Amino acid sequence: MFVFAGIYALISFKSVCKFLYAAYLCILVLCTSVITILPGIVASLAGNNSFYGTARANSDIDVGSMHIVSLFAPIYNHFIEPLGKFSENLNKALNNTQEKSLIFMGGIMAVGLIFSIYYMLYNYGKEDVICLCGKSNLFFLLISIVGGIDSIIAMYVTSSIRSYNRTVVYISFFSVLSIGILIDKGINKYKLKNSKKIIVYFIIFIIGFVGVLPKDYSSIWVEMPHYNEIEKQFNTEKQFVAEIENIMEENDEIFELPIVTEDDINVWPETEEQGAYNLYKPVINSKKTVWSHGGLINSRPYFWKKSLKELEIEELVPVLSAYGFKGIYIDTNGFEERKASEIINQMNAILGNPLVSSDEKLYFYDMRVYNKALYNLFTEKEIEKIRSSVYIWAEFQTGLIQKDINDLGFEIYTLNEKSKMVIGNISNSSINIKIKLKVVNGKKDSIVVECGEKKFNLTDLNNNGEFSLDLNILPGTNIVNFYSNDIIDIKFDINIA
Repeated sequence: MFVFAGIYALISFKSVCKFLYAAYLCILVLCTSVITILPGIVASLAGNNSFYGTARANSDIDVGSMHIVSLFAPIYNHFIEPLGKFSENLNKALNNTQEKSLIFMGGIMAVGLIFSIYYMLYNYGKEDVICLCGKSNLFFLLISIVGGIDSIIAMYVTSSIRSYNRTVVYISFFSVLSIGILIDKGINKYKLKNSKKIIVYFIIFIIGFVGVLPKDYSSIWVEMPHYNEIEKQFNTEKQFVAEIENIMEENDEIFELPIVTEDDINVWPETEEQGAYNLYKPVINSKKTVWSHGGLINSRPYFWKKSLKELEIEELVPVLSAYGFKGIYIDTNGFEERKASEIINQMNAILGNPLVSSDEKLYFYDMRVYNKALYNLFTEKEIEKIRSSVYIWAEFQTGLIQKDINDLGFEIYTLNEKSKMVIGNISNSSINIKIKLKVVNGKKDSIVVECGEKKFNLTDLNNNGEFSLDLNILPGTNIVNFYSNDIIDIKFDINIA
């Protein structure tokens, strides 16, 4: 936006100062953005295939793009039920996404949008506020609509930007500003007395208020922040972290449950509900301890946590102890109530009584006594064996159509013609692994597997359809590509040689 504004100022007003100021704002925003994604940039330059968030296809941009018809519909969840129902049904027809529900501006802002663009076109060449609002609205429409400039950016620049429809905030502002100026000019034109002005302003206020009033503030998509509750929760969590740090030493490492990896985004894996960013709060509130949450996709922490997700509590605790963690922090908001109660009971049996927050949602277990007992019980070689149990993690990141469990209890992977498996090795040395692969459905003689410089053609399958791949997995991220002429179903097992 600043780029377009700067070029426009240079061409229209011959103003180098305005152009330089726009350039300065661009650089400021760019620097801030670069700092925000710096860990991902460093990881990319290091060549270890790590990144933040999930990759998006060009087609994904349409999901977060704007449908113009939404701008002229009543606000979502309108207190006049037929209007709210109309917008709800319209949203269902437009993929029923949360992002799209936020585009519904309501009648007043819709009128402002139409008026600002009409005024700008009718008075082409003028540079008053309404004209500028019209130009801004037109620009944001072109960049945000399905098949607009956003699609060109996705194809030729980057597809990582999502939800262009959030420009509706700016469109709403410029639309309200335009309609406000129009009303103000109308009042001044007819030279109304102060008493009549007050009445007119009051009527306008009521109309505007009713136009954006939802019937239910508890609705997920139009929820009003409950600031008192948020402040109370924040203070509770901050106080709880302070209590933890009162009993822990400098740089003690604390592991957080539930285990959330970067590909989960803000969703609790156990409940599939929003809120997983809560695990960043102890990281922010802590002063002297080290917390486990975070880690780029395909980084070593990512693979390690993926492996830990597969463990039961009685298996997880000794692994965390072997890796040197001094405590376990549990946010029960991330579990179903029954599951949370089960985990707490298991933890109590293993680690003793926990420290509990005042709202009884957060638990902390001191592992130092347990750690001492574990290291007294096992040799260093045995401790290393516990660590090595989670050294390797493998997953298909592209080309996986579905994963099912057959009647015999085996996991069957349905793969596209081209699929990519990522194998992570969190240790500091290479590890030899054996992949036992069986083609359940598909043409066996057309399958090719590539890992680095190694290339396997599965024409040498034995009679029962199995094939063994011996691979040397380097520390960090390793890519294994599968190619076939058709969709295939496979079963595979990975074992450390």
